Amino acid sequence: MAGSSSNSKDSAGFRVSQRRPLACQECTRRKVKCDKKIPCSRCYRLGCRCIREKVRLSNASSKHRGEIDFLKNLTSQLELAGNSVINGPVKDVKRRIAMLEHGYDEEEASTEEPVESPRTPNNGQIPAPRPAPMGLQPRAADFSYSEDPSSSQTGGQDGATRETATMVTALEYLAWGRHYGACYPHRHCSCGSHRSQSEMISINSDSNSIHRPFSAMLKDESILPPPPVASKLVQFHINHVVWHHNSLHSPTFLEQCESYWQYGTCDHPLWMALYLSVVSTALYSVQNSRRFQATLDIEIGDTAARDLFRAMVDVLYSENFMENLSLYSVQAIVISTEVAHNLGLSELNATLFSAAVRIAQCLGLHQIAEPESLVIQTTEQWHETIEREVGKRVWCQLIIQDHFAFAFTDSYIIHPSQYSTSLPMNCDDHDLIPKESSLPTISSYVRTLASVAALMPELADGLAALRGKNLQEQYEHVIRLDHRMRKLVGEIPPFLLRENPGDGMWTPWLDIARRSLAITAAEKIIMIHRPFLFQSFQSSQYSYTRNTCISAAMTILREHEKITETDDISIWTHSAFCVTAAMILCLELMYRQQYDDERGQLYRALVVAAKDRLAARRGDVLAQRGVTLIETILLEEATAFDPSIAADISAAPHGRKQSGRAVNFHNVMANFLVMNNAVFGKDHGNYPEQGDFADSLLGMNDDFNLWFDQIFGVVGPE
Repeated sequence: MAGSSSNSKDSAGFRVSQRRPLACQECTRRKVKCDKKIPCSRCYRLGCRCIREKVRLSNASSKHRGEIDFLKNLTSQLELAGNSVINGPVKDVKRRIAMLEHGYDEEEASTEEPVESPRTPNNGQIPAPRPAPMGLQPRAADFSYSEDPSSSQTGGQDGATRETATMVTALEYLAWGRHYGACYPHRHCSCGSHRSQSEMISINSDSNSIHRPFSAMLKDESILPPPPVASKLVQFHINHVVWHHNSLHSPTFLEQCESYWQYGTCDHPLWMALYLSVVSTALYSVQNSRRFQATLDIEIGDTAARDLFRAMVDVLYSENFMENLSLYSVQAIVISTEVAHNLGLSELNATLFSAAVRIAQCLGLHQIAEPESLVIQTTEQWHETIEREVGKRVWCQLIIQDHFAFAFTDSYIIHPSQYSTSLPMNCDDHDLIPKESSLPTISSYVRTLASVAALMPELADGLAALRGKNLQEQYEHVIRLDHRMRKLVGEIPPFLLRENPGDGMWTPWLDIARRSLAITAAEKIIMIHRPFLFQSFQSSQYSYTRNTCISAAMTILREHEKITETDDISIWTHSAFCVTAAMILCLELMYRQQYDDERGQLYRALVVAAKDRLAARRGDVLAQRGVTLIETILLEEATAFDPSIAADISAAPHGRKQSGRAVNFHNVMANFLVMNNAVFGKDHGNYPEQGDFADSLLGMNDDFNLWFDQIFGVVGPE
């Protein structure tokens, strides 16, 4: 007899039971022994109709609901595709569904149709024919929904072909153990039940649905700040740093931190990588600010940020982050960029970043669909909105970092045509209600950077397409992007350009964000001109690039000096772009016709001041390397001239004494500025004659500082 059962029925009318009945319905109804064969000996002898009751297994919903829903959806879509080639897989999928729901497959179920004894007639009943599967319907049905048969034969069949291809890919991915589809954050799809625990826990924002069984253990726990100090650092990161990367939902992360500080547990070991990344970034941001260290009442050692960064990397590898995919890993890596470059670990950051991009794609961050409505009415909708928004924020940060790295790799990973995820909403964390772009939110800065980053693939692809062309055509492309960049800067929300009284009361990060954006915008102008930067100091054909980059460099150094004077927090781009600006002024000093004129003295004073600011920084390897490079170049520049023989100086080309050391400097700078011969093809070093194009640039040599000040105005206190 069947095991314990329930009288309840599911939506399809099947009785719900704990196990599959083995006795036939007739013997069960009469409460007699059944030999559990179909047909059984008793029914065969009496000529009775012999079938087993079809029930819904009660444990199917709890154990296999996700797989059942996925397979049903897959079956319906495969049948809709109308391809006879996939009829075999469809049957296999249906058999698997039947096995999960009822305890036997479709073929076995077919043998359990009403079985009559050979001695018993069919009572004149003719079985109704089964409807053919949708994929086997007459092809004329494909055209019945279109008034234009020709369009149906092309568009309809192409759509069906694409749908079939998608489903076949999804089937193949099952064999590979991978997942396919634009269904992030996987709350309403079937693949969520098949994804790993590390994935789903890291995506889920509902703390009430997550048990935190993992003890957060490190190899050396002595490097961790105690909970009271850690609490200050995390809160400081949320208030003063998170605007720069925006890869968290701060209330959710803070709730996770509170649980960790109180119980010493977390929902997954890889969460510790995210925690260490956030704390190390906070430590670095205040490491050179006495003002904020006094505010937080903490003392920071020179190696504190580095120790925590190394611990983050240890957690990633000890937890096998490239196999145990997790959003926590991606967040940890993109946030750690805030400190990795300054620790002298740019190569490590680059390789971790590449892994993060692929992990993000496996999680589905590149195909986040927009909801039908932004109205949040239920708790589930609230958590789903958080999860979707965090995914979009992290993907946006990946795009920014990838596209801005083009200058140093001559390539990028994320192609604009290969993702569909839109920008994160312009919203704050407490309500996630979208606001006008003219209003400041925690997402404002990152959204602005994303619009600038979108120019870089066009710059890269345009130069690659022109690789076989002459330098004039390549330079025209650079000038076009220069104009685009200036137009974009003009469209930046006003609160990020100019100070308004009272802004700092509500957004403590806004002043440093303005200065950081001024530095970054100037550096991106340099980045666009970088392919012709070195040539611009050697040929007047590119004087527009030379003048623009020198003015942009002076802007960067001016803003960097103000940040240092106000003892504000450190963002990694401050030191990095200060070094870039100093290098450009060093180039100008090397190629000036006069060694000690007034303008040259100004540039030299700016470079020396920048060097001194960088030298004063603690725990900043990038800054220290910049100091060494600046000192080397200044020495080369000084020895390239010989003041004792003015006649030789004035007679020498460009007013310089030609020496072997200058050639050595050329090689060093060419490598530093990432001059790649492949960009210019065989024309590298052969400058076109001046002509109409050079003349067309004459009206464009407007002073960069004038344009920049018109856009940004006065940034913060003078």
